Amino acid sequence: MPGRGGFLLFFIFREGRGMSSGWSGEKEDWARDLHEDVLPAYERLASSGILRLTCFGRPNIDILFPRYRFPHLVGLSYYSCRDKKRRVKIPDREFYKLIGDGDVDTQRMDYTHERNDRGTNVHTRHDNTSNKMTVALRVFLELRDLHRHDGWEVDSAIVDSGQNPIVIFTGTSSWALGLCHQMNSNGKTLPTYIPRSLVKEDVRSSRNMKKGTTASRVIFARWI
Repeated sequence: MPGRGGFLLFFIFREGRGMSSGWSGEKEDWARDLHEDVLPAYERLASSGILRLTCFGRPNIDILFPRYRFPHLVGLSYYSCRDKKRRVKIPDREFYKLIGDGDVDTQRMDYTHERNDRGTNVHTRHDNTSNKMTVALRVFLELRDLHRHDGWEVDSAIVDSGQNPIVIFTGTSSWALGLCHQMNSNGKTLPTYIPRSLVKEDVRSSRNMKKGTTASRVIFARWI
């Protein structure tokens, strides 16, 4: 019988990759990608300090990347058991650690409800998660490597949000990161921002940008 390390080699694939199909197989692929690539890229953001964006027409935007925001940014939640009638949601901080350890049961992983009513069609929730997973790694790598460049992409921008509770979006023509103010333990609003949402669409789209406002181009980005 293999030792514990042998089981960890197949950390997420308890059903066996060849035995799964459809969305179950997709979740296994996502879980592998999260452990091997996506979470390590985000961990670099979480441990890099503050990302400061400088742009025309507004004060600097300072962004922190808390680890507990990661599961929602990739559109996934984790539950206490497989039984949907008995299960309760596991805290996102714990889910983050389980992903990092490679100790996730994909049958307890589900498409997040945080930005959707619980009655939202499962196909819609699946598609939302799929879109996030498609773009997440590229976004996290791009943000992670900003310190290597003088500035950012030419089409990067910040816009006022038309979606509550998101305050602003930043991003490019292909993705948008929704930001809200960080709150301290007493509920006081802090000047720093944290990620609230990640969507695969133009930051300047009518869905993201508040009607009657204009976008501010990001002219410089750096870690401080």
